[in-house]
Parts: sequence; C-alpha cells; structure tokens
Amino acid sequence: MYRDDESPNFGFIDSVLVFLVSIGLTIVLLFIVSRILNVPWFEHLPDWLTGGLGKILLGLFSGGSLAGIVIKKIASQHSPDYFWRICGTTAVLFLIILILVFVLRPRPSPEPNPKPTPPVVNPTPQPKPQKTLHKTDENGIDYVERWSARGNCREAQQDAMHQCIFTSTRKRIGESKDLFDHWKLMLKTPGPPYEVQCVPGGWQLKENETAGPGPGFIEDGWAVCSGWINGSEDSVQMAVRYQMLR
Repeated sequence: MYRDDESPNFGFIDSVLVFLVSIGLTIVLLFIVSRILNVPWFEHLPDWLTGGLGKILLGLFSGGSLAGIVIKKIASQHSPDYFWRICGTTAVLFLIILILVFVLRPRPSPEPNPKPTPPVVNPTPQPKPQKTLHKTDENGIDYVERWSARGNCREAQQDAMHQCIFTSTRKRIGESKDLFDHWKLMLKTPGPPYEVQCVPGGWQLKENETAGPGPGFIEDGWAVCSGWINGSEDSVQMAVRYQMLR
C-alpha cells in the first residue's frame, strides 16, 4: 500500500497498457481525419488489421487495456496517472503516422518541359508558269483544221464551228457569159487562226475574181474563204492553221 504522499511507480505493464490504448485511439483518429479531409489515406486500413481476427485482437488489446486501466484506478487511488500519458503517446503516434504519410505519399512525376514548336511558315506559293500560244503541238506538228463544202452550200455542215453562206447575186464577171453568185465559207478553229488557205474547185473564182488557190482572211476570229460560183457543184477546200495555249 502507498502512503498518500508517495508517488506510485509506472512500470512496464503500465507502459504496455498505455501503448495499446493509444494505438486504438490513433486508429480512430486516423479514420476521423480521413472522413473530414475526404482523402483515402486512412480510409482503407491493411487487411490484417481490418480482418475478423485483426478486429478481435485490436478490440481485445485496446479495449482490454483500457478496462485494465479503469480497474486499476478503481482498485487503488494511488495508481499511476494514465490520462496524460495516453494523450501524449497517442499524439506522438498520430504525428509520426502523419509525417510518414506526407513523406511516403506518391508524387506525380514532373512533366517534361515541352519543346518549343517552331512557327509554321507557309511556303510562298510559286507562280504558275504562264501559258503561251504555240503554233505546233508537243511533237512539232502544226495545228491545222480542214473543211470542204460545196460553193452553193448544198448539204454543207452548219453549226457553231462551220458556216456556209450562199448569196444569189447573178453577177457578170469579165468576158464570161455565165452569171455568178457569191459563196462564203467560215470555219471556227479551237485556237486563234493565223493563216487561211482556200482552194476553190472547177470554175469557181476567189473573192478577187481570179481562179486557183489563194489565201483567205480572218474575220472576228473566223477563218474565211469567199468567192464566186457560176452554178456548179464544185467544192471549196479550206486549210486553216491556228495557235493553242500550252
């Protein structure tokens, strides 16, 4: 029995009781902190601690230790003061765990600094080569259009590229007793014409009232051959050289 003026001894068993109770309080505090901060650090405890046997042992040791402390306090007024020792031990354990969590928590690896992207420089568009007029194709062959039609325009082709115009003039030319009418053949080429050759047939005459082949002329982009006919069915042949862009 202790005298009232004596301080009780705090032995090894008392230290074990304080440590076990402090462990239980620390686990409760960690769970409360995880709920307050909404972080999963202490929400999921190890399986060995949360399993059935672990819960039983934890409750047995911490609860039993707390019960032992209470019984000792009731049985003897001179039992050691456990309150401040439990609070101090719990605070130390709690602080150590917080420090370990802070130090050992996983940290995201620093992202590498992205390399500066060089500015995109739009290449200066190269001007397209200008097309020029050519009198021959890639093989050096002249661009030529040919057409043949009767001077009286009978059954002659008439479309956007071919025109045959017959005009009854009944004109007397030179010493001939025949009366002549006027014919005009017009041919549109794929490119601008630059040379027209006309070959009237039979007794037909050119515009200058002479016979035989001769040059025609260009009128509003059309190649033209014209002349005179005395009623025959002879054909007029045209050969037109023109240019093309390429």
